[in-house]
Amino acid sequence: MWNDSVKIPNGYTETTDSDGFTTSVPIFIGGIPANFKSTTRADETLADQKGYTADIIIEIMACNYEEQDTLIDEKNGRTYEIKRTHSAEGKETINLTCQRR
Repeated sequence: MWNDSVKIPNGYTETTDSDGFTTSVPIFIGGIPANFKSTTRADETLADQKGYTADIIIEIMACNYEEQDTLIDEKNGRTYEIKRTHSAEGKETINLTCQRR
């Protein structure tokens, strides 16, 4: 059923750089099964009206999604911003409309 996998952030860790500044670095959980789907014309039109580009739809299990704003395709390392979510009633999956960074 799944054709790829993604990494999603799950918290942050603080590190100190060489100049002594503290920065937050996301901790990613990998190996989350996902389906990568093409966008539809309706997805692209809605995205255009909202001011972003709908590059891809990524479907994952809803239990893995906790309102994160980014994810990474494990196959090629591309980072995507999650712009819109949709879950059909009674389904255990959620569709994430994403824009490539």
